Amino acid sequence: MRIDLRPVPLTQSVVRYPMRGGQLISASVLIDRPRDVLQRFRDHHARHATGENPELLHATVSLAPNQRLTKKRWKRALSFILDRLGAPLHQLCYFAFRHLNQKMDHIHLMFSPFSIDGRRFYPRLP
Repeated sequence: MRIDLRPVPLTQSVVRYPMRGGQLISASVLIDRPRDVLQRFRDHHARHATGENPELLHATVSLAPNQRLTKKRWKRALSFILDRLGAPLHQLCYFAFRHLNQKMDHIHLMFSPFSIDGRRFYPRLP
């Protein structure tokens, strides 16, 4: 399993990309239209981030070629990975989509660097 984690700007194209051709794995925000998801993240950021540029954290988690997980196992893996990063799933404003159209089964996780109660996360790869 490979994990790539990086900050990304809070823009429409960044939010829309994981949804394109993806299967929703898990989310703490309602996923209806990309425009609405973007606004929910902006509102969350405005409540908790004073003076910081709006950004999300984007983690891509990829399996080895020809390896697959069920949706249920991806959810468990997601929770475990975020705990290891120091950003527990139950405290996040996030969404995760799975892409099956590639040779490698992978998910895109987009989450706010601020918990739902306003604490700043500083995720780290182990």
